[in-house]
Amino acid sequence: MSLYSPLLKHKASALSSGINIVRNVLKQDAFKAAHPEGFTTKQLYQFAVKEPVPQGFQPYPLKPTKRPAPAKYAKPVPDSFPPHPEHPLRSIKFLKTEILPYFSGRHEIKMVKQPRTGLPLVDNAAAAGKKKATSTPTEFVWKLTDPSQIPRPPAPKVKEVVGREVGVGLDISHLNKRRQRARVEDITRSVNRMKEFRAQAQQSEAPAS
Repeated sequence: MSLYSPLLKHKASALSSGINIVRNVLKQDAFKAAHPEGFTTKQLYQFAVKEPVPQGFQPYPLKPTKRPAPAKYAKPVPDSFPPHPEHPLRSIKFLKTEILPYFSGRHEIKMVKQPRTGLPLVDNAAAAGKKKATSTPTEFVWKLTDPSQIPRPPAPKVKEVVGREVGVGLDISHLNKRRQRARVEDITRSVNRMKEFRAQAQQSEAPAS
């Protein structure tokens, strides 16, 4: 059996479960209170990975392996392996590359640039001999989008169908081919006459120049 089948199956399950877990975390008051000015991917992951694993979720199907050592007496180098293979959000990378693009694409979250918070205070006297900073340290964080600002898809345009009253759009599949051709010809003639009548009516209603 191909290895790609269980991997693809696991990815689909992890995406579905991971999206539900992250959406639940984003709604939690505790998470909002902990990060009122926005959150990083790492901060979101630290909350989300603590959420319970859905019942029946299968762990990451691969086993950790070891690559050959780069030198004769060096220790073998372990392959990169997710830190939480038992959880739908098996790694920060999976959250960053698979889950967050889903929410960003739906405009439920957005990344903003803002001044970095939590920096230690600098003694002005001690820093007098140092060069003045040319810019304020900034950071990129995720923020929830106001639901009222989420763009809604435009309503589909309804194309006007001319000639419904003379049979346009009716199902004629129950007729044999000869009758279908005859019905189409009759409908076409009727529609053409309707268009001519409409054009004449519009011309008669138009104001004289």
